[in-house]
Amino acid sequence: MVYTVREMAKLRRIGCMKKAGMSVKDIRQYIEMALQGDDTIDLCLSLLEHQRGVMKWQMEELQHAMEDRKSTRLNSSH
Repeated sequence: MVYTVREMAKLRRIGCMKKAGMSVKDIRQYIEMALQGDDTIDLCLSLLEHQRGVMKWQMEELQHAMEDRKSTRLNSSH
């Protein structure tokens, strides 16, 4: 099967959203809104900004877990 440049761009965008942790439901919603045209740009951006917030929270949680682990390791070596 041969994909067009446009289709490849869509597949890359979907792959990026999946790697960012977006659910299939949210990716589907994004695609449906994007297909509706410029009237849904703000909604699409809102969905992406929400996912950015989720990722930021996850990164902070991982950072805390790493700090806790380092602290535990340092305290157990004394």
